Amino acid sequence: MEKHRNITYSQEKLFFTSDSHFNHAKMILPTYCDRPFKDAEDMNSELIRRWNKKVPKDGIVFHLGDFAWGSTTGAQKLLESLNGTIHLVIGNHDKTVLKKQYTRDLFESIQHYVKIRIGDKDAIGGKGYQEIVLMHYPILAWDKIRHGAWHLFGHEHGNFKHHTSHGHESHQACIDVGVDNEYTDFAPLSYHEVKDIITKKISQPVKKTVSYALCDDQILKLEKWQAKIKKKFGKFGNFEFRFRPTGIGTITLVWSDLLKEELDLTETKKW
Repeated sequence: MEKHRNITYSQEKLFFTSDSHFNHAKMILPTYCDRPFKDAEDMNSELIRRWNKKVPKDGIVFHLGDFAWGSTTGAQKLLESLNGTIHLVIGNHDKTVLKKQYTRDLFESIQHYVKIRIGDKDAIGGKGYQEIVLMHYPILAWDKIRHGAWHLFGHEHGNFKHHTSHGHESHQACIDVGVDNEYTDFAPLSYHEVKDIITKKISQPVKKTVSYALCDDQILKLEKWQAKIKKKFGKFGNFEFRFRPTGIGTITLVWSDLLKEELDLTETKKW
């Protein structure tokens, strides 16, 4: 299989998408993804129309899994109706398209995990290219996360909020490119759109996580305040309380001066 090594893709005509779920009628149900279509046929027709309106015939599309349900014959017709050369990054619902050789042959490549380079003079580090890690499932710490690489994934249908507790902007450099995200409008995203979304995310301040060691009196007060803290959870951000093996209680919280004062942590030593 093509591993995309030593290939630097052009920014132009390069697209990313995921989780089309063609032929999957349940995707229109409110208990699933609540897609605004009357039935599976209507959904297929509109997804194809939006894909072809955006992707030129000579475009390159990386589809990050969960392409279609149903028969392989139906999947074949769908693939033949879509513009562009399609690379499949396998999802957990791709048995239909992988079952027969004639549908597998309609993809330019098929892999579980892909790293690509895109020529981009604006990329971090002055390398002249942007590296992107592609996988169906979101990765917590992807390859070269600290060196400017981005991560694109699917699977979550717009429900995933990426872990940022390390307090580092690199954890912002990832997005779900599935069609159920509001910024996709049920169509593949171009490289330029992905770049714009990630650039805006990175520019936002990252909340820092601060840890404190607590004495017995503070632990007792914390337990007393527990119900009140839970009510204010959304207002004050992430909150975690645990006992270390040493028996010393610790509190880890996203920085908030007000919560810090309420727990008398002003004079508390950082862990």
